[in-house]
Amino acid sequence: MHAAALRLAPEMPCALPKKNARIRLNISEQQINRLGRLRSGGTLSDAIAQRLQQSGWRVSSDGNSDYLLRGTVTAQAGANRILALNEITVNAALTMSKPSGQVVSNVLNREESYAGNDLSSAYLDVIQEQADRVVGQLYADLCKGR
Repeated sequence: MHAAALRLAPEMPCALPKKNARIRLNISEQQINRLGRLRSGGTLSDAIAQRLQQSGWRVSSDGNSDYLLRGTVTAQAGANRILALNEITVNAALTMSKPSGQVVSNVLNREESYAGNDLSSAYLDVIQEQADRVVGQLYADLCKGR
């Protein structure tokens, strides 16, 4: 789903218990920069949490919840030597499940972008677009009763 679909998500029919659900996040993020250094971060997790809250869900990092959203995010930035451009790739593999383990939604998403010298801004743009798509898909899957 695109950003426009995410904005329409609150208008989609959704049973009240699902609409007010508590969602616990357990997302591991790793960023590999162009020098090959690895650093952990939570940028996409933060963007997803914000959008989930904007959609009416309650988000927590621990405690009791109605659903668990877990998975991994890998971000990579580097130079494309052939095109002489910097590029950014963000891969996300996320699963939302009930406490019983029943899977409600699986989201696999890959966003890529060419970047100028400002890799940080390009990375944040990619993250914002990806968060819109991920939460739009989660909302659709949860509310249609998967």
